[in-house]
Amino acid sequence: MDTYMSDKDHKEEFLIEYVERFVPDIPTLARYIKLAKGPDRTMEEFAKECNVSGSTLSRIANGKITRRISKDLAKAIIENSANKNLFDYRMLMRANGMVPANSHSEQRVSEEPETAEWYYGEKNTLNTVKNVMSDELSRRDYMFNFGRVPMTAGRMIRRINFMRRGDFTVRVQGFEPANWNFYIDYDPVYRGEESRRSWVKDWSEVFLTDIWAKEQFEGAKSSFVFINEETYADFISFISERKVNTDMSAIYINVEESKLIAETILPKNSGKALPSLLEKPAQSEEEYLYL
Repeated sequence: MDTYMSDKDHKEEFLIEYVERFVPDIPTLARYIKLAKGPDRTMEEFAKECNVSGSTLSRIANGKITRRISKDLAKAIIENSANKNLFDYRMLMRANGMVPANSHSEQRVSEEPETAEWYYGEKNTLNTVKNVMSDELSRRDYMFNFGRVPMTAGRMIRRINFMRRGDFTVRVQGFEPANWNFYIDYDPVYRGEESRRSWVKDWSEVFLTDIWAKEQFEGAKSSFVFINEETYADFISFISERKVNTDMSAIYINVEESKLIAETILPKNSGKALPSLLEKPAQSEEEYLYL
């Protein structure tokens, strides 16, 4: 039985007040635009129905935006979507970094400000990391899709005990390993030994799986993302005398500047670590955004 919203339900959703809470999830916005266009019309035709230019929707669909879309455009996208059963206005607005003013999470802002700050902080970090990786891959002309569940060669990574699955995956077309899985260290502050104990605890089973069940990571690359430079350097120092069995790397992203600073490929026992996709020269930001 279909459970998606009717046009009447959508119009009621449009009346809800939304507030800006986190960085827009640009890859998800891009996916929603492509779904809304559908297979039977051009982007120009869809844009005309939404009362905007084709270039505007094309830029969103290609991830070439740096700010939120307007509420009026969000409403037009939903009203003219070819796939109303796949996503609704609330999902689109969440990808746009906005939540209903009367939502449970907003109530917690006043009732539990520290919890809300932690939640929104992690969500901001997640979206920023996704946006940065999308930008880096797009500027190198890769074709790719984002997913929420880390993958190996065509299947989800089997969870062992309480192993953290990871934060998201990117499937890059035409490259091996095709699935690139990301694990984020959300702590913006370096706390010395405490920081080390934290990521060792979070990712211990990832490394144990690499040692004892490396076939679980067949067809995948694992990257550990740090948003603090000192924590990143500590991880590199810790791992430098060790080797892994599968393709892994460490990445440092400056979330304040939304910029990828460095990627370090972890040494493999086989000595055959694959080169990073980021080694390919990238277009400048000006070339990418405006060409």
